[in-house]
Amino acid sequence: MSVSASECPDEILVKILQYSTLQERISVFSRVCRKWRRVCEKGLLWNVIDIPPQFATNRFIAKILKGYASPYCKVLRIRFYHPNECPKGNKVKPITVNMWENIWKSCPNLSELYIDKADLVNMKNIWMLPNSIQRIYIHNCYNPHRDTGIAQMLTNSVRHSNLELLSTHHTPYFISRHQSDLRALSQNRTLTQLDLSNTIKVLDADYFRKAVVMMTQLTHLDISDGVRGLYSDDLSTMLHYLTKLKALDISTNTIDTRNRMDFGEVWKEIWANKAPNIEYVRICMLHFRDRGLRFCQPFFRIDEPFKPFVDRLDVKVYACQVCNPNDHSCNVVSLLSPPCTHIPL
Repeated sequence: MSVSASECPDEILVKILQYSTLQERISVFSRVCRKWRRVCEKGLLWNVIDIPPQFATNRFIAKILKGYASPYCKVLRIRFYHPNECPKGNKVKPITVNMWENIWKSCPNLSELYIDKADLVNMKNIWMLPNSIQRIYIHNCYNPHRDTGIAQMLTNSVRHSNLELLSTHHTPYFISRHQSDLRALSQNRTLTQLDLSNTIKVLDADYFRKAVVMMTQLTHLDISDGVRGLYSDDLSTMLHYLTKLKALDISTNTIDTRNRMDFGEVWKEIWANKAPNIEYVRICMLHFRDRGLRFCQPFFRIDEPFKPFVDRLDVKVYACQVCNPNDHSCNVVSLLSPPCTHIPL
């Protein structure tokens, strides 16, 4: 016996529509049938909204957020075309203030916002967000306004006191060079996960260290591919204060050290005594400056005093990339977690 979809209970139809695309849901919602319209008004369908690049326009986003999703949307992901990926005949349009206002006003219960490959050229002040926001991902964006800083988000409004995660992965200069940005980050007491990979260019390493040591609540910190001028002693000081830290990524950075062995000795001390909760460390492809000469020394020998910590850390030990992976006579190894682009927040 066949049963039409219109005869199914609302709960069954909701579960079916959860597997549909955003465009299919809108098509169903626009039907004349009251039953389908009633089903599409169920809040469960709009908890997570993922807008693909071909529909990332002001008009479409306003239609979704104002017409259907409000106030149910809790997770909003908007992906844009990068200029190099844009199909022929389409023009990449920068994200606008109106689009941001639609997000702010139409999603009062939004807890997670993900923006990918957006053009931020027109965004001088983009930090109007609902009180409920907890996680912000600004990934692979470009052309940020020079006057735009994370300080605006964290200091201009107490609304963001619930912010727990901030990730600006691969958004160069998204955090401005002004020290106020770092100061604002250090004043946020709910922020536990911070990803600044390929984002910042540190001009004052001493100020950066002082700001980071104030973030005592951090459990995840990614400063890979961007930090310049830090000393190995600075790393020791930071981890001395970040006692709750569980994951750290400082790969592809430049470290100032007196000699190559100095870095290894400092890290043995750090891992043995000053970072009791560390579970994940990524230190591959570090660049060192020693007496004015730049060289790459991502590997160091694991001797007996160091092995107990390696066992406790439970990281995988990979063969030295310079040597033959099948040559087990090489006792120079690299401490790497399973390969990834940045810390999994």
